Amino acid sequence: MPRRIRVATMAIKGGGRGSVEANRAMVMETLDQMCAERPDIACLPEAFTTIGMYESLAREGAIRYAETVPGPTTDEAAKRAREHRAYVVCPILRRDGDRPFNSAVILDRNGQVAGIYDKMHPVTTAYRRTARLDGGVIPGSSAPVFELDFGKVGVQICFDAGFPEGWQALADCGAELVFWCSAYDGGFHLRALAFMHQYYIVSAVHEGRAAIIDPLGIVLDRTGWLPWTARSVDLDFRVCHFDWHEKRVRELKKKYGPGITIRTLDDEGLFLVESNLNDVPLSKMLEEFPLESWRDYHRRHLKVYGDIRSGRRDPMEIPKEREVP
Repeated sequence: MPRRIRVATMAIKGGGRGSVEANRAMVMETLDQMCAERPDIACLPEAFTTIGMYESLAREGAIRYAETVPGPTTDEAAKRAREHRAYVVCPILRRDGDRPFNSAVILDRNGQVAGIYDKMHPVTTAYRRTARLDGGVIPGSSAPVFELDFGKVGVQICFDAGFPEGWQALADCGAELVFWCSAYDGGFHLRALAFMHQYYIVSAVHEGRAAIIDPLGIVLDRTGWLPWTARSVDLDFRVCHFDWHEKRVRELKKKYGPGITIRTLDDEGLFLVESNLNDVPLSKMLEEFPLESWRDYHRRHLKVYGDIRSGRRDPMEIPKEREVP
């Protein structure tokens, strides 16, 4: 079946409330409202318990506000996860012994910890001649992909947007949906990252507008008057280049008609295809009408380039193997 899931996200409006407890209560109230949308997964903004407390965070250090897992904030989020049978991406300053991390804790539908991502690229903050990385947090070392019951999910946090290796690692490991928990809204940069890596990106932010972005880099929905939004997305999709595919797509549309959706970026030469039929997933359609993904198209070329450079292949050779599906 198509893997349609409902995602929910939020942007904080009006700044912090002056204390960890008040910030937590504010975000949990919004999470309650988001859960009325019946999401499969809901995402909260970066280190939301310390919103508006940046000077004291830089002065006193992140360890002063870091929590264990389980702890007060993840307990509150887990309560909602259990009640609404939804995953929750809960970003906090996390304590591991005497070391603080800027983390995103993924809670499963039973409120149990399904995974933790530690921000790999803390940003330098400076107040009163004090300069530390996010108040002294320890940089994380990897960008894992978490296998949830609906698909493969990754997380990046705020300043991670400026470093390509984490986003590439998630793509290499098959991420289909990446959550970006942040202080700012990212704008065009996020759309470019979704486009380059062909996965959905969902942002949750302190300031600006949270967004749900598709694998073509198109913004499907954003927060506005209300501080949260929710939308259904289908993780059973494929992004392809126009090259070699026109005849195959015509055949696919001839058989399935409105049973498939094809959306194109004409200038970029790309299209995205999804199934609209509950009883015929896209994977089944592609057994009959193979479409080479954009990633595989580029990987195939990289192999040819390497063979030519090494002398294993003549650049004028017409390959005997069937290279185009």
